Order: sequence, then C-alpha cells, then structure tokens
Amino acid sequence: AQQERVRFHWDERMCEQATLEDLDEEKVRWFLRQAKRERNLDIEPHIPIREALERLELTRNGILTNAAVLLFGKNPKHFFITAETRCGRFKGTKPLEFIDMKVIGGNLIDQRENAVKFVLDHIHLHAKIVGMERVERWEYPIEAIREAITNAIAHRDYEMPANVQIRIFDDRLEVWGCGPLLPPLTV
Repeated sequence: AQQERVRFHWDERMCEQATLEDLDEEKVRWFLRQAKRERNLDIEPHIPIREALERLELTRNGILTNAAVLLFGKNPKHFFITAETRCGRFKGTKPLEFIDMKVIGGNLIDQRENAVKFVLDHIHLHAKIVGMERVERWEYPIEAIREAITNAIAHRDYEMPANVQIRIFDDRLEVWGCGPLLPPLTV
C-alpha cells in the first residue's frame, strides 16, 4: 500500500532552526490582547507562550512554524532572507530617481504598520471646510492602502528571491507582491 503524503503550505512548515528565544514574547501577547478584543479570540493573553502558539496552530510537534517566525520573530530575516518590505518614493512618474527609500524588516505585523506609515509620510492630505467643519481626505483611501500592503506581505511567496515593494510616484502608488501572476496593485 502506498503511504499517503501530507502536504503543508509553506507557512505551516516547521522552521527547524528557530526556538522560542527567537520570538518577541511581548509581540505575541500584544497580538493575543488585540485578537481577544477585536475578534473575541478565546486565548488568554497571559498563558505561557508555548501554549498560546500551540492553540494558534503556530507549532508542529513543538517546533515553530514559518508563520510563527514571520509573525512574531525578533529577526525573521535571519531565517528568511527576503522577509522585508522595500519602500520607495520616486521623483516623477518613472522609477529612476529616489526621493526617499526605506527597507523595512522585522516581524510582519511591524512591517505592515511601518510600510503604511511610510506611505502616509509621502502622500498628500487634503483638507477643506464644509459648513463649519474641517474635512480631511488622503490622496488615496487609507483602508485600500492598508489592505493592499497587508495582502502583499501576507500572501507573498517567501520562497521567491524578491521582496514586497511599495512604490510611490507623482501620479500613482504601486504595491508589488511577490507571487505567481501577481501584478502590482496601482492606486
């Protein structure tokens, strides 16, 4: 009889060389508090980290998964060389001359927040008075920016030798994911 092979997605695979010491315990606890408040997650933030990771299915046979290292690692790039996001603000409409550039590392939660901050630092905030109130509006919808960045970071192919890229031009914003058949999202 032929043995049945179990296939795991890349993020579910074990990261054999990583240990609990490679994780940021406070980031795990922060996540548990947020998930409890926003999603009613039934895991108490004060339980032991190993137990929390097991309940989140971020360990396999006691070994951290790739997802655990990416989400909560102190330095995920130590294990996955392309685990970073590259942000650039270009002069004009072509990627020829940088006005500003930043390579964002760290765990995926911090990468997303820092990438969104980079974009906000480089797009316009318009304001006008409507009646008696000041109404502010970003050049691009913040929710769309956050969603595009989140999707690019979370759904990228970490086995590909490329990084997530965020490119800001005078006339557009592009978020490049790294996966098969993923063209840039242009806003």
